[in-house]
Amino acid sequence: MDGLEATRRIRKLEDPDQSNIYIIAMTANALIGDRETCISVGMND
Repeated sequence: MDGLEATRRIRKLEDPDQSNIYIIAMTANALIGDRETCISVGMND
């Protein structure tokens, strides 16, 4: 499981205390579109 899938699963949790945590992507990939991909799955920044 990568960070994108982990974020998707966290956001699907029913408990608001667990699903509403702040998620920040940290990656060596800095390609065009990476930020948008992370935001689209539910990461905050």
